[in-house]
Amino acid sequence: MGTPKDILDEVQDYLENEKKLTELRDEEETHVENTEVLGSRQKNLLFQILGSLKLGTSMTSILIPVDFLEPRSLTEKLTDFLSHCHLMARIVEYDSPLKRMIAITKWYLSAFHVKPPGVKKPYNPVLGEVYRCNYEMPDGSRTTYFAEQVKHHPPITAVLIENKEKQFELEGWYYPRTKFLGNSAGSIGDGKMKIKLSKFNETYEGTWPDMYARGILIGSLVMEICGKPSIKCAETGYSAEIDFKAKPMIGGDYNVVHVHIKKDKKNILTIYGKWNGQLFIRPHNKKVSGDLLLDTTKELIIPKCTIPEKDQLLNSPAKVWSKVTAAILNNDVEAAAREKTAVEENQRNKVAVREKFNVSYSPSFFTETKDSKGDPFYSFNGRESPEFRSLDSKIGSPDYLKFTSSIRHVDEFAHIDELQVHKKVEHHLDMDVSEDDLD
Repeated sequence: MGTPKDILDEVQDYLENEKKLTELRDEEETHVENTEVLGSRQKNLLFQILGSLKLGTSMTSILIPVDFLEPRSLTEKLTDFLSHCHLMARIVEYDSPLKRMIAITKWYLSAFHVKPPGVKKPYNPVLGEVYRCNYEMPDGSRTTYFAEQVKHHPPITAVLIENKEKQFELEGWYYPRTKFLGNSAGSIGDGKMKIKLSKFNETYEGTWPDMYARGILIGSLVMEICGKPSIKCAETGYSAEIDFKAKPMIGGDYNVVHVHIKKDKKNILTIYGKWNGQLFIRPHNKKVSGDLLLDTTKELIIPKCTIPEKDQLLNSPAKVWSKVTAAILNNDVEAAAREKTAVEENQRNKVAVREKFNVSYSPSFFTETKDSKGDPFYSFNGRESPEFRSLDSKIGSPDYLKFTSSIRHVDEFAHIDELQVHKKVEHHLDMDVSEDDLD
């Protein structure tokens, strides 16, 4: 680690370079409210659901009314993390470990402001659900996102994010473990991400923050991000200890975050501000105003390149949740509830069939492993699949169409009847079961 002056010089050099590269939006972002005032129907629904729950009770299996749903699945919602993915692509442009640590932290903090107005929850993905998309970078590179729901109990989403040109890869998994806490509900962000920079032979391990919906019984609903996630790189010794602060009972502000950048556990830099506004950076223990690191209200948002409807997988959220989404967008609460129930009932039927024939589910694109610490992890195994290789090229290009045409749209998870499953099991396990046995 260099002297304080060396560190300050590196920070200033990083900031000057970022100013040259920064592309701003044409219009400043309109502030998105974190609060929502509930109507009488919504309040009654909440009291019915939560009235019998005890403090600390898990809410994972609680069926959330459509009034509180965001019209998209969690497998897609996690793409919000890539709203400013050009910041991710720039990480490898920096030649010093300190600058790369600052750059990764800046990207990590950049996208939490991207959300729908109010307090909404995405759909719980169905088992085997897959969401895919691309992002075309301003520098001509391409970032690919690929997510699969690998478990349903507990609900775990595995994710791959990759930019081949930049030799950047993120693998991770996310499990929002929900709890009832009285006048609030918490979504504890279990899981882990590993960011690999092949050019530098570095791996950064990160964790997720927690989300809280405050005022679910009394007052206005407010969404807060809290918790103390971290980003650590064993190869360089640099780390970022992040503290998303909850608003105090009296005074204080919402959406405040503090970060300590450390080298071998010694604080060297502080990042502070609001994750939905401006963030500043300064040397640790220096009681001076910091330099602007990021303004989320102005930072360029990279548009998502989505798969056309005709090319969507049968287990994509666009297919699975299409009727629920259409009903929500049409403000038809009854139709949305009916279609959501149909999706959930279909999932329960599939679970019953698997149990009847002792067939376990295996993810199609991720393998459950153990990391170096013995903790669970999910590694991507689908690089040679046409579902992934089609994303190596721009969506709609000849190469994209070539690989897309070879995808087998097998109705493996949607609308399975018992006879179909029986035949599949009979084929693979040489089971001699007659059709009468299915009654």
